[in-house]
Amino acid sequence: MALCANFTEYSDAIFKEGFTGGTPDVDGLAYTFAGHQKPQAGYDFAYLLNDRNVDLAKYGKEAVIFRTSGVLLAHFGDQENQVVFWGPNVKNFIPISREYGDWVVYGQKGQILKSASKPSEIADWATNNFPQ
Repeated sequence: MALCANFTEYSDAIFKEGFTGGTPDVDGLAYTFAGHQKPQAGYDFAYLLNDRNVDLAKYGKEAVIFRTSGVLLAHFGDQENQVVFWGPNVKNFIPISREYGDWVVYGQKGQILKSASKPSEIADWATNNFPQ
C-alpha cells in the first residue's frame, strides 16, 4: 500500500463520498499512450506522496491524501511519474485545503492539525502520522 496525493478542487466532497468520478471499470484504467481519451478521465492517477512533483500542485488548489494499491508508471501526457489506482477501492482520506496560500489539514473538530507552505511539508507530516 502506498500513500498518494490527488490534487483536486473537491477535497471535501471526496473526503465525504470517496472518488465518484473517473473510470467506472477497473479494466479501463491507465491509458497513457498518445491519442487515447477516456470519457471519464481522472481519479485513477495520483502522485506518490513523497514524489518531488507533489509540490507542483497543478491539478487543483486542494488535495486528498489516501492509501491505495497501485502501479507506478510514467504518465505519457503529463510527463511525470504517477500511481494508477482504482478509485472505488479507496476508503480513507485526509482532505487538504488552501487557506491564505498555505496548505492546511483540519481535524474532525475543526482544529488545525498541520499548516504548511508546500504540499511536500504536508506529505512529510502525513507520512509520519497517517498510520495513527
